[in-house]
Amino acid sequence: MYYQLEFDKSLNASDVFLYKEKNELLSGVSIWLKFDPVFYGLNDKDLDRNLESLCKSVRVSYDNQKKSFSFENHESIKGKYQIIGYSKDVVEKVESELTKELNELVGFKATMSEPVMIEADEFNSIIENYGNLFENDTSLQSCAYGIHELSAENI
Repeated sequence: MYYQLEFDKSLNASDVFLYKEKNELLSGVSIWLKFDPVFYGLNDKDLDRNLESLCKSVRVSYDNQKKSFSFENHESIKGKYQIIGYSKDVVEKVESELTKELNELVGFKATMSEPVMIEADEFNSIIENYGNLFENDTSLQSCAYGIHELSAENI
């Protein structure tokens, strides 16, 4: 099997905040990167080694005063990756008092955020309008990865 690797770079908010435009409570956002190197064979040892080397090859920083990201690339990977998507971490939709009461009665409680893929425009709007609520970070952490399978004809 031929494959490419993709993973996120996660930016956490200082605290959960209300994203008014969608009436959601958010805890963070992520940028998804896909790397051009094509790998063959998929065993755990090779996958771990490839993920680790690619993860270390790109460092993404965030400045909450400028509301901007910067990318620092290892020379060997420069130009060999691209941003392929964005996500937001939704803790919960803001609900009416009745819904809150019903959820409490049945024992429902949102305990973790759920990543939701979003378009670049929405991601940029979140950063523009709420960027100061995210933490300054000199090296965003990767919390998830994906495998993009390729057919032999696509290589």
